[in-house]
Amino acid sequence: MYAIETENLSKRYGDFYALNGVYYPITIFPEPLRLLSLFIPLTHVIISLRSIMLAGVLDLGEMATGLCLSSVYAFLAYRYFERSMRESLMSGMLGNW
Repeated sequence: MYAIETENLSKRYGDFYALNGVYYPITIFPEPLRLLSLFIPLTHVIISLRSIMLAGVLDLGEMATGLCLSSVYAFLAYRYFERSMRESLMSGMLGNW
């Protein structure tokens, strides 16, 4: 049962993991894909971890970039949720709680 669920998750999110540099370094990607992958926070964490493994150096700049991107995305998601909730309450789709 667990193996089937894991397989389904890997099929669903396989493209996402391929873009963030888990399987291959993003330096081998074509330029458009490389630029797209730089907007994924996990990409910067992977780059930093790869530099630790290969050179023994922690790249705090990449870690900070990943954290900043995650923070921005979390803030945008919160604002979107807040606006959606307000519109749902005003239109009566959600009801008054």
